[in-house]
Amino acid sequence: AVRKPESIFQTDVPIEGGSCHGRWHFSFDRYFDPEWVRFGTLRVFNDDTLTPGAVWPLHPHREIEVVTYCAAGEFRHADENGEGGVLREGWVQHTTVGRGMWHSEINNRKDAAMRFIQLWFTPS
Repeated sequence: AVRKPESIFQTDVPIEGGSCHGRWHFSFDRYFDPEWVRFGTLRVFNDDTLTPGAVWPLHPHREIEVVTYCAAGEFRHADENGEGGVLREGWVQHTTVGRGMWHSEINNRKDAAMRFIQLWFTPS
């Protein structure tokens, strides 16, 4: 299957402190396309840009493997206790989520946009 750029869903989502420009390759959040729900175990392939200082608020994950690549800027993540860390440009992180977790995704910089690519895989 081939997904051409013009067929990829694009959105601008207002979030805490700014907005997120998303390019969502598979059904995600409020976007649903029955032709593009998953590819094997790949469930999500998002290319997102957060405006300076923007925060994708606390949200849950469960039963998923998450790979996050910081393409530009500084990606900060924090769990429900405020614990987390920063990914700098070019860094990648893998997270295994079993029973569940809550976390937020934050543009750590107030002066520049932050772009990250996130892949979610379902356990096989």
